[in-house]
Amino acid sequence: VQFKRPIHLRDFLMLQPTTEFYSLERVTPESIKGKLLIVEDSHLDVNIIKHLLRQTSLQIKHVDTVKAADEIIASEDITL
Repeated sequence: VQFKRPIHLRDFLMLQPTTEFYSLERVTPESIKGKLLIVEDSHLDVNIIKHLLRQTSLQIKHVDTVKAADEIIASEDITL
C-alpha cells in the first residue's frame, strides 16, 4: 500500500487541533504470545527484531532460507 501524502490519525478521529490524543490500543508486551518464524539472512536484522520483541512471550525461531522455513512449517504445527 502506498499513499500520496502522510496519513494523520487526527484527521480520522475528528479531534480538535488542541486536543491531545494517544494510542487507542493498549497492548502490554507480555500479553503477546505465540510463535514467530523469522526468515532472514541478515543476523543483524534478526538481532534487532529479537531485541524489539524481547518483552513479549513469543517463541521466536530464525532460519536463513525459505527452504529451511518450509521444512520447519512442514514438520511443526504452524498456522500461516
